Amino acid sequence: MTIHKIYRKTVNGIRGILGPGMLYKYAEQREHRNILDKLMQMYSLGGLSYEDRQRLNRELLYRSVALAGINVPYYKDIFSSMRFNPEKLRTDIRYLEDLPFLTKDIILEQGQRMISTLCVDKRQFHCKTGGSTGKTVVVVYDQEAADWSAAATLYGRSLAGKTPFDSELHFSAKFDDVPSRKAKLREDIKIFSMNRFNYFFSSYSREDMVGMWRYIESKMPKLVHSHPSTMYALALTVRDERLNVPAFEIFESSGELLNTSKRRAIEQYLKCRVVDRYGLAELGVVGYEDGYKEEWLRTFDGFAWVESVGGQLVMTSMKNDCMPMIRYNSGDSGEIAVENGYRYITNIGGRIHDTVTMNGKATPTHYIQDIIDHRVGDCEEFQIIEKKDGGYILCIVERPGADRNALTARLAQYFGSEFEIRFIPTEELRLVGSRNKFRYLVRETDDKDRS
Repeated sequence: MTIHKIYRKTVNGIRGILGPGMLYKYAEQREHRNILDKLMQMYSLGGLSYEDRQRLNRELLYRSVALAGINVPYYKDIFSSMRFNPEKLRTDIRYLEDLPFLTKDIILEQGQRMISTLCVDKRQFHCKTGGSTGKTVVVVYDQEAADWSAAATLYGRSLAGKTPFDSELHFSAKFDDVPSRKAKLREDIKIFSMNRFNYFFSSYSREDMVGMWRYIESKMPKLVHSHPSTMYALALTVRDERLNVPAFEIFESSGELLNTSKRRAIEQYLKCRVVDRYGLAELGVVGYEDGYKEEWLRTFDGFAWVESVGGQLVMTSMKNDCMPMIRYNSGDSGEIAVENGYRYITNIGGRIHDTVTMNGKATPTHYIQDIIDHRVGDCEEFQIIEKKDGGYILCIVERPGADRNALTARLAQYFGSEFEIRFIPTEELRLVGSRNKFRYLVRETDDKDRS
């Protein structure tokens, strides 16, 4: 073992003791959060027998559905019209199948009628969805639900062998903003308490990829979290530049579909173990690869109930009383298998991110998405059309009441003249392929089926 490796393992170990071991609880209190207790509950639940967990699933589903029927206007009307009695869920979870699917169209149509009256006076967190179904909605969490979502993420990582004391590294979009001193201090406390590092990048250029690998080498985290397309681009750079490997143990894939070929390349060129997870803004992380079978993701009992209906993943939240998601049709495909004493999501099909050329550099569409969502604002959705003769059209579905001139100026601030800007209604977003899935990048020769 080299001196650098000994040094990094020592430093990361000390960070683990001082951060997650001591500072994390202070950070929880400072931010009025309670994640660790919920994580302990998930550990306890995961250790029960399958039969005991199923009994608890029935009780928690009953609780969530019953509360929704009393306090959420949309569900109150649905249950009344169907004469649905949530009490039946306590004896047989299959009674859930009597309820209709929830879709993004319904959420958009119902608006505030999806919010529980229990949440009116509580602090609310708004989470914007992406996904592969072509429409964006905002899901509302209260603090309790947000903490459960954070606990689910930590629980999933424990299945991969990462403890809270192990270091992790996240890739994030580079905005070039200068945060205030207060915001920077708050972020510094957050990442130190989690024994976490962040690397900010904007393209797949050789310079960015080599810089990314050098940073990983310098920090030697146990786990690296990013989109698989980004890690695949990094793996090819490491191979082509013959950079030293390994520099970390576990790659956690999220944000888009991880296919087998990318998994193999990442494993081969970066000499790491690859684990996949399935999550969505509407509920949080609901499935994680636990080592039982490759590409099988264990669902989280007591947190979300996942079904497969006609090959579509349908799920019900058990921990978001503010905006319950009951039989939500995710738009992603997958199957459910029961083996090894757990329920698993298998054969997942979902979101794919693409690459466009900006300033002469290959740039992932998830970077553009981050810029639009977190810096430009006032956009409900976007899609990029690659023109036959070169160049791109950035199609924007603006929020009602948005000032198009101001919005165009903000887009130009971040993207310059890279895109021709076009404002479109939601129905002009294009779906492609045999399954009519949404892609952030389409081409003028693509299937022109409408959403």
